[in-house]
Order: sequence, then C-alpha cells, then structure tokens
Amino acid sequence: MEAQEQAEKELKNILGSRQLQDVLVEPVVSRGKPHQEILAAAAEMQADLIVMGTHGLGMLGKFFLGSVAEKVANRTTIPVLTVSPAEQRAEIGPERTQLRRILCPVDFRGEAARALDYALSPAEEYGAELSLLHVVEELPAAPELVMDRRAIPEYARLASLIPTDMSSRCKIASEVRTGNPAREILKLAETLHIDLIVTGVHPISPLRAQFFGSTHYRVLRQAPCPVLTVPLT
Repeated sequence: MEAQEQAEKELKNILGSRQLQDVLVEPVVSRGKPHQEILAAAAEMQADLIVMGTHGLGMLGKFFLGSVAEKVANRTTIPVLTVSPAEQRAEIGPERTQLRRILCPVDFRGEAARALDYALSPAEEYGAELSLLHVVEELPAAPELVMDRRAIPEYARLASLIPTDMSSRCKIASEVRTGNPAREILKLAETLHIDLIVTGVHPISPLRAQFFGSTHYRVLRQAPCPVLTVPLT
C-alpha cells in the first residue's frame, strides 16, 4: 500500500503543475508489470499515442532487462513518444515545444512511408525542416559516382517517398551516409540540433532486443531529443 500511496501522491503533485492547468487528465494507478499495465491502459482507452519518459539504466541493466519504454515500443501497435531524462528535467516553455528540425531515418523495409507520414505532419504544421536519412554499409567506390548524388540510387528512393506537393509546404533534405545506422542517426541528430526523431520500428523478439539490441533501441537510449516510434509491419 505504501508504494501505491506514494504513487498517488506523486500523481497529485504532477496534476497540480501549471503545464496541466488547461488539460483534462485522468490519473490511474495500477499494480503489475509496468509495460503490461501501460499497454492495457492504452488499449482500454483506445489511445492514439503513448508518451513516456526513459530512464538512464546502466549498461548491465539495459543488457539483461531492457527498459519499460523499449518493451512498450516493441509490443504496441500505436506510436510511442519517448522523452530522455535530460529533456524531462528541462524547463517547459514555448522554445522547448517548438519543433524546428525533424529527423526521419528510413531503411526502406516494410511500411517505411508510414513513419514518414508521422514526420511530414509536424514538419508542415510547425514549418520545421525535415531531414530524411538512409544509412548504407558502403557507397559506390568510383569518385565520380560519389560526387554525383544522382548516381546513388538511395537518393532517388528517398525522393520517391515524398508526396509531390510537400516540397512547397516544408523544407525537406535527404542524406545518405555509410556506417553503423544507430551511430549515424545519433551523429546527425547532434550535428543538426534535431528537436524530434521520427523512426519506424519492426517488431523483434524481446530476447533479441535485450541481448542484441537494434538500431531503434540504441537510438531510443541515446537520443539527444524526444523520439517518436512508429510501429511498422
């Protein structure tokens, strides 16, 4: 009972914050495994989006246990917005919620366009710059091909995903890089001072996610900004 009373007390404090003054909030305290209770609550209320914070577990804890955010993202069928501990501690204000630069990594597998739709919508609404990124193991070795973007087929594939009328409604740039996908995504996010990463995730087994990880989970753990995860099939 002590844990539940403490949780209810903390929820009450959160509900009293000025950020929620004009928001209709229904507080719920559940008992059980966190990721299962979150998924059950989302299903019951037919939620369109799950928003949650991530926690800075140590590498050993991540390796063996994963995190609640990762388990939710891997099991849900609706988008999940995760916020890092640093973002959670930042003071809320207009400059914190304004989206100026959005990054959308694309791997061309499954419903890649579905994740892009979730990136295009806020880019248009906020007038944000949208950067599309595809990471490959290696580019053509011939110098003349590397210098000419038109000779790299991935650029054409990225361009084919963009609706023809979107170029006039927001600024869109495409980037093709070589290397480790997670590392390149995080590097570009830092370089461009990205405000939001929108990424699609393909379901993988919990065991594989815990022991081997994936590009998505590495980005989720280390991103310098919020990450919107869009489930793909």
